[in-house]
Amino acid sequence: MTLLQQYFIDTITMLDEIGADYFIHGSTLLGKVRNDCLLNRYMITNDKELNFGMLAKDFTPRVYYELVKRNKFFNSFGKRLPNALTYFSTFEEKTGDMWALPAFSLIALYWEGKTKQYEYMGSETVMGWDKELFDKDKWETIEFLGKKVKTPYKKEKWLSDYYGDDYMIENRNWHYEWAAHNREILLDVVEDEELIF
Repeated sequence: MTLLQQYFIDTITMLDEIGADYFIHGSTLLGKVRNDCLLNRYMITNDKELNFGMLAKDFTPRVYYELVKRNKFFNSFGKRLPNALTYFSTFEEKTGDMWALPAFSLIALYWEGKTKQYEYMGSETVMGWDKELFDKDKWETIEFLGKKVKTPYKKEKWLSDYYGDDYMIENRNWHYEWAAHNREILLDVVEDEELIF
């Protein structure tokens, strides 16, 4: 078993112990669907990042506190949204550079708008999703490395909305800032009062 695989198992165990309502998404979900393994992206010899999503309303102070308490590395920040992205790791890194860690995790929050669910990416970009994908009563449960994890409802639709219909084929030039299919501008979404804070 690789270090990242063991870290995945340990992280899922921890999230379940603290009662977090999370799902896998991003490259973690893509790796599972595409190859039934954690994704190793072409430009990173040993990919270090695990991707989890949570509904913003479920990222409670208790979940925040438990993550801080159980991890040696923790960085939670937002620009226009509070705690929009939370990075954590059971490994310690004193410089604050998460890429210097052997492995780390990212929880991205999904905010409910008038007509869509929005994931904030830590820049001027948000991803707009069909709200039905985030109905917790419909989340799918799958087994991954011996652990049961949730995925958004219709996980294939989540992947095609984000990566495109050819998500099963590796695209070495793909980056969310210019290639995500459901990309929207945060300022436009807020000015249209789709998201209200």
